[in-house]
Amino acid sequence: LVEEKDLGLLDIDPFAHTGNFVFLAGIDRVNEVKIHGPGVSHVLRIEKLGDPEDDSDDIFSIDGAETSEKNFKKVYQSVIGLLYEGVAGDDIRKSILATEPEYIIRYTHVNPGIPPKTILFMPYDQTYYLAGVEGEMAEFIIGRYQVQQMLDKIAGATENQ
Repeated sequence: LVEEKDLGLLDIDPFAHTGNFVFLAGIDRVNEVKIHGPGVSHVLRIEKLGDPEDDSDDIFSIDGAETSEKNFKKVYQSVIGLLYEGVAGDDIRKSILATEPEYIIRYTHVNPGIPPKTILFMPYDQTYYLAGVEGEMAEFIIGRYQVQQMLDKIAGATENQ
């Protein structure tokens, strides 16, 4: 049997031992990202042409308008760059999980046989969202400002096309 003094390892902070990215999707494995929320609907799309390993012939678009690879990648970076900022309190987290998400990001894989991954952002409080991958336990929070910065980056990219 294990002695109580040896159980200290089990009392660890999960946030300290996980990757802090909400969802890190490689651009070479994604052909579409949809972002939905209150008054917001964006679609980032990559049309893969020719050699799958060569991005130079791909067509990149944001909200249906073709854009440069460089511009697209800046926007894409703002989407995958969302970072967890802390651990949600158990009592609050359990009550929030039953609520509708305020924002949703859905990544569609280039392989149609792989189901899309959906990231949900449920209101946590005035400052944070509870964020997580649909179907998995959402334990971490992300600042609302990060989501707003991402949306601003997308809006700025579409205005400058």
